[in-house]
Amino acid sequence: MLEFSPTEKVLLPEQYEPGQKWIESALHTACREAGGSMGRIEWRPDFENTGCRLEVEINGKQVCWTFSYEDVSDCRNNLNIQRKIQRRLRGRKA
Repeated sequence: MLEFSPTEKVLLPEQYEPGQKWIESALHTACREAGGSMGRIEWRPDFENTGCRLEVEINGKQVCWTFSYEDVSDCRNNLNIQRKIQRRLRGRKA
């Protein structure tokens, strides 16, 4: 069961941080396979879409993805979500 912070409609950090680490690792892998270079990585809450926004500098350009909190928190244990995220990171539709 997902828990939300009482003051904000976001997941508690211990619920989504492991997923964020997994997504960052998958992004590093996808970037390395494509021969790209990564710079700054930053996560921000996306209150409009009740999720989080990943902003990454790749080959000098800023690239952004928005993920639902459910996908971020479940991706380590759910292969379907992992594949969906990997396709998005590689530029294919999920």
